[in-house]
Amino acid sequence: MSTTVLTSCPTKEEAVKLMKDTQQALAKYGNLRLHKFASNCAEVMSAFHASDLASNLKDLDLECDSKPLQRSLGLSWDRYSKIAIETLRIPRTYVPYLSKTATKELHVFSDASEKAIAAVAYLRTTDSSGEPNIGFILGKAKVAPTSGHTIPRLELSAAVLAVEITQTIMDNLDLHIDTVKFYTDSKVVLGYIK
Repeated sequence: MSTTVLTSCPTKEEAVKLMKDTQQALAKYGNLRLHKFASNCAEVMSAFHASDLASNLKDLDLECDSKPLQRSLGLSWDRYSKIAIETLRIPRTYVPYLSKTATKELHVFSDASEKAIAAVAYLRTTDSSGEPNIGFILGKAKVAPTSGHTIPRLELSAAVLAVEITQTIMDNLDLHIDTVKFYTDSKVVLGYIK
Protein backbone atom coordinates (compact mmCIF):
# COMPACT_ATOMS: atom_id res chain seq x y z
CA MET A 1 0.00 0.00 0.00
CA SER A 2 1.26 3.46 -0.87
CA THR A 3 0.13 6.86 0.32
CA THR A 4 1.15 10.20 -1.14
CA VAL A 5 1.20 13.29 1.05
CA LEU A 6 1.44 16.89 -0.14
CA THR A 7 2.24 19.54 2.41
CA SER A 8 3.64 23.04 2.58
CA CYS A 9 5.92 24.75 5.10
CA PRO A 10 6.78 28.44 5.52
CA THR A 11 10.57 27.86 5.47
CA LYS A 12 13.05 25.37 4.03
CA GLU A 13 14.26 24.51 7.52
CA GLU A 14 10.74 23.71 8.73
CA ALA A 15 10.16 21.51 5.67
CA VAL A 16 13.33 19.49 6.31
CA LYS A 17 12.53 19.19 10.04
CA LEU A 18 8.95 18.07 9.37
CA MET A 19 10.04 15.44 6.87
CA LYS A 20 12.92 14.12 9.02
CA ASP A 21 10.77 14.03 12.20
CA THR A 22 7.97 12.22 10.35
CA GLN A 23 10.43 9.81 8.75
CA GLN A 24 11.97 8.98 12.15
CA ALA A 25 8.61 8.60 13.92
CA LEU A 26 7.23 6.26 11.26
CA ALA A 27 10.41 4.17 11.36
CA LYS A 28 10.43 4.00 15.16
CA TYR A 29 6.76 3.42 15.93
CA GLY A 30 5.38 1.84 12.80
CA ASN A 31 8.42 0.22 11.21
CA LEU A 32 7.52 2.15 8.05
CA ARG A 33 9.87 3.80 5.57
CA LEU A 34 8.94 7.28 4.44
CA HIS A 35 10.58 8.04 1.09
CA LYS A 36 10.03 9.41 -2.44
CA PHE A 37 10.51 13.00 -1.29
CA ALA A 38 10.11 15.73 -3.89
CA SER A 39 10.51 19.46 -3.52
CA ASN A 40 10.95 22.44 -5.79
CA CYS A 41 13.77 23.57 -3.50
CA ALA A 42 17.26 22.14 -4.08
CA GLU A 43 18.29 22.74 -0.44
CA VAL A 44 15.39 20.63 0.85
CA MET A 45 16.20 17.84 -1.61
CA SER A 46 19.89 17.87 -0.64
CA ALA A 47 19.00 17.21 3.01
CA PHE A 48 18.00 13.62 2.17
CA HIS A 49 19.83 10.55 0.93
CA ALA A 50 19.37 9.84 -2.79
CA SER A 51 17.48 6.61 -2.02
CA ASP A 52 14.83 8.66 -0.16
CA LEU A 53 14.12 10.95 -3.12
CA ALA A 54 11.42 10.41 -5.73
CA SER A 55 12.89 8.63 -8.73
CA ASN A 56 10.29 9.46 -11.35
CA LEU A 57 10.97 13.19 -11.53
CA LYS A 58 11.79 14.47 -14.98
CA ASP A 59 14.34 17.18 -15.70
CA LEU A 60 13.36 18.93 -18.92
CA ASP A 61 16.99 20.05 -19.46
CA LEU A 62 16.00 23.04 -21.53
CA GLU A 63 19.63 23.80 -22.36
CA CYS A 64 20.11 20.62 -24.39
CA ASP A 65 18.40 21.89 -27.54
CA SER A 66 17.73 25.34 -28.91
CA LYS A 67 14.70 24.15 -30.90
CA PRO A 68 11.24 24.70 -29.40
CA LEU A 69 10.03 21.82 -27.27
CA GLN A 70 6.43 20.62 -27.63
CA ARG A 71 4.77 19.51 -24.42
CA SER A 72 1.57 17.56 -23.89
CA LEU A 73 -0.61 20.65 -23.48
CA GLY A 74 0.66 22.12 -26.72
CA LEU A 75 2.74 24.81 -25.05
CA SER A 76 5.79 25.79 -27.02
CA TRP A 77 8.93 26.71 -25.07
CA ASP A 78 11.95 28.19 -26.73
CA ARG A 79 15.40 29.02 -25.41
CA TYR A 80 14.31 32.57 -24.50
CA SER A 81 11.62 31.23 -22.19
CA LYS A 82 14.35 29.61 -20.09
CA ILE A 83 15.41 33.01 -18.77
CA ALA A 84 11.91 33.69 -17.45
CA ILE A 85 11.60 30.19 -15.99
CA GLU A 86 14.88 30.51 -14.08
CA THR A 87 13.60 33.59 -12.25
CA LEU A 88 10.09 32.25 -11.62
CA ARG A 89 9.44 31.30 -8.00
CA ILE A 90 6.07 30.04 -6.84
CA PRO A 91 5.77 29.90 -3.05
CA ARG A 92 4.25 26.66 -1.81
CA THR A 93 3.03 28.03 1.51
CA TYR A 94 -0.63 28.95 1.70
CA VAL A 95 0.15 32.17 3.55
CA PRO A 96 3.36 33.37 5.25
CA TYR A 97 2.21 33.08 8.88
CA LEU A 98 -0.90 30.92 9.11
CA SER A 99 -0.90 30.90 12.92
CA LYS A 100 -1.25 34.71 13.04
CA THR A 101 -4.39 34.93 10.91
CA ALA A 102 -7.64 36.41 12.19
CA THR A 103 -9.92 35.02 9.46
CA LYS A 104 -9.62 32.21 6.93
CA GLU A 105 -11.86 32.15 3.86
CA LEU A 106 -11.92 29.59 1.06
CA HIS A 107 -12.79 31.09 -2.34
CA VAL A 108 -13.66 28.52 -5.02
CA PHE A 109 -14.13 29.46 -8.69
CA SER A 110 -15.65 27.29 -11.42
CA ASP A 111 -15.94 27.72 -15.16
CA ALA A 112 -16.51 25.72 -18.32
CA SER A 113 -16.06 25.91 -22.06
CA GLU A 114 -16.68 23.56 -24.95
CA LYS A 115 -13.22 22.10 -24.32
CA ALA A 116 -12.93 21.78 -20.53
CA ILE A 117 -14.41 22.28 -17.08
CA ALA A 118 -12.35 23.56 -14.18
CA ALA A 119 -12.42 24.65 -10.56
CA VAL A 120 -9.78 26.37 -8.48
CA ALA A 121 -9.60 27.20 -4.76
CA TYR A 122 -7.72 29.95 -2.96
CA LEU A 123 -7.30 30.60 0.76
CA ARG A 124 -7.76 34.25 1.73
CA THR A 125 -6.57 35.13 5.18
CA THR A 126 -6.50 38.41 7.05
CA ASP A 127 -4.30 39.21 10.01
CA SER A 128 -5.37 41.18 13.08
CA SER A 129 -4.59 44.49 11.32
CA GLY A 130 -6.83 43.55 8.38
CA GLU A 131 -3.96 42.88 5.94
CA PRO A 132 -5.13 40.26 3.41
CA ASN A 133 -3.06 37.43 1.96
CA ILE A 134 -4.12 34.98 -0.74
CA GLY A 135 -2.65 31.55 -1.46
CA PHE A 136 -3.44 28.91 -4.07
CA ILE A 137 -4.79 25.67 -2.53
CA LEU A 138 -6.04 23.37 -5.28
CA GLY A 139 -7.10 23.42 -8.90
CA LYS A 140 -8.60 20.72 -11.07
CA ALA A 141 -9.59 20.56 -14.72
CA LYS A 142 -11.26 17.93 -16.86
CA VAL A 143 -11.65 17.62 -20.60
CA ALA A 144 -15.25 18.23 -21.63
CA PRO A 145 -17.14 15.41 -23.38
CA THR A 146 -16.91 15.73 -27.15
CA SER A 147 -20.65 15.82 -27.83
CA GLY A 148 -24.07 15.92 -26.28
CA HIS A 149 -23.43 18.54 -23.59
CA THR A 150 -24.53 22.15 -23.66
CA ILE A 151 -22.49 24.97 -22.13
CA PRO A 152 -25.00 25.36 -19.25
CA ARG A 153 -24.68 21.62 -18.53
CA LEU A 154 -20.86 21.91 -18.57
CA GLU A 155 -21.04 24.96 -16.28
CA LEU A 156 -23.13 22.89 -13.87
CA SER A 157 -20.53 20.10 -14.04
CA ALA A 158 -17.83 22.66 -13.23
CA ALA A 159 -19.83 23.81 -10.20
CA VAL A 160 -20.08 20.18 -9.03
CA LEU A 161 -16.30 19.90 -9.48
CA ALA A 162 -15.91 23.03 -7.32
CA VAL A 163 -17.94 21.39 -4.55
CA GLU A 164 -15.86 18.20 -4.87
CA ILE A 165 -12.52 19.98 -4.53
CA THR A 166 -13.92 21.98 -1.60
CA GLN A 167 -14.84 18.73 0.15
CA THR A 168 -11.35 17.36 -0.53
CA ILE A 169 -9.79 20.50 0.93
CA MET A 170 -12.03 20.50 4.01
CA ASP A 171 -11.30 16.80 4.62
CA ASN A 172 -7.53 17.17 4.26
CA LEU A 173 -6.56 20.68 5.32
CA ASP A 174 -5.85 20.91 9.04
CA LEU A 175 -7.42 24.34 9.35
CA HIS A 176 -10.67 25.76 10.57
CA ILE A 177 -12.15 27.66 7.61
CA ASP A 178 -14.45 30.49 8.68
CA THR A 179 -16.21 30.99 5.34
CA VAL A 180 -16.46 29.16 2.01
CA LYS A 181 -17.54 31.18 -1.04
CA PHE A 182 -18.28 29.79 -4.51
CA TYR A 183 -18.06 31.82 -7.72
CA THR A 184 -19.47 31.14 -11.18
CA ASP A 185 -20.20 33.30 -14.20
CA SER A 186 -23.21 31.15 -15.15
CA LYS A 187 -26.69 32.43 -14.36
CA VAL A 188 -28.03 28.96 -15.17
CA VAL A 189 -25.93 27.43 -12.38
CA LEU A 190 -27.09 30.13 -9.97
CA GLY A 191 -30.69 29.36 -10.98
CA TYR A 192 -30.22 25.64 -10.30
CA ILE A 193 -28.68 26.34 -6.90
CA LYS A 194 -31.49 28.65 -5.80
